[in-house]
Amino acid sequence: MPTHTEPVLLITGGAGYVGRALVRELRAPAAALRPAEVRVLDLGPDAPPELASVTYLQGDVRDRAALDRACAGVDIVLHLAAVIDWGQHPAAFVREVNLDGTRRVIDACRAAGVRGLVFASSLDAVFGGQPIHDADESLPYPAHFSGEYCASKAAAEMAVLRADGWPTSAGPLRTIVLRPCAVWGEDDPYHVAPVVGLARRGPVVRLGRQRTPTQWVYVGNMAHALAVAARALVDGRSEAAGQLYFVTDFAARNFFDQMEPLVEAVGGRVLPPALALPHGPMKALSYVLTAAARHLGVTPLLTPFSVDHLCHEFTVCSDKAARLLGYQPIYSEREAYARTIAALVRSGGCDA
Repeated sequence: MPTHTEPVLLITGGAGYVGRALVRELRAPAAALRPAEVRVLDLGPDAPPELASVTYLQGDVRDRAALDRACAGVDIVLHLAAVIDWGQHPAAFVREVNLDGTRRVIDACRAAGVRGLVFASSLDAVFGGQPIHDADESLPYPAHFSGEYCASKAAAEMAVLRADGWPTSAGPLRTIVLRPCAVWGEDDPYHVAPVVGLARRGPVVRLGRQRTPTQWVYVGNMAHALAVAARALVDGRSEAAGQLYFVTDFAARNFFDQMEPLVEAVGGRVLPPALALPHGPMKALSYVLTAAARHLGVTPLLTPFSVDHLCHEFTVCSDKAARLLGYQPIYSEREAYARTIAALVRSGGCDA
């Protein structure tokens, strides 16, 4: 690992939701890592305004030549680029980006002499359609995955962990895999935005007869975890490398309980649990809605994968990340909600 403490970082998918939060976190006065340069590789032709201070490169992780250019002179790669999919995209496309793209990132790291690779995976990598209860990193992969997204993230995790210690022109490549729970917060396009959109049209109906808990991680804390993982590789902490880590922060909370303060902030309401729609019938309906949406060429409102996600328990612990990486959440739950509601106010989506 380089002797200087200000590495050159490359963030793939850095213009995305978590990527922008990571760039903000790296600018913070108390950031875990102070890079000499931050590069972002993303699909858009121009950098979003909030990325004006970074070196922005247009490119696709499926394009090896673009990756080679982006990795030249880089110390640490944080690989965030992915297709987030709950059954809306063709399976071949999901696998091409999430798995084949990750393999190309690994190859580009080795060719460029990159010394550290941090991969942002997902709890979905171990989701096989069944509840997950108080799991740690010893939880095995399921025999059957709940969709191509889950399978592609699991295969990408395994590829990154296998690459730990592989030789490069500058020494061994060390790798870390972070497996976050459901990421939420300001500008969240995957959980907050859809639910707030529903709340504007009427009461939000719960799914699932029980208040099954889900583990979350606030996007600012996830960004901090990425910075902490990169810091461990910069410092050459061999005991932290070649490892997989769950990332979470606060106590588990049912999906609809988690969203309720945000729904109320925009003047909406979530119906009580007694009026929740049951899992089984809603999953059956989701198959019909998915087939109809594909026939019409539109995005389905519900998919079997999303219904299972809303109705099953997902609880894990991040003790290993605390022990080996020194990860601790730096934003409280109260601050996370305040920042998310403030973003809704700025965007005009809040009555407050």
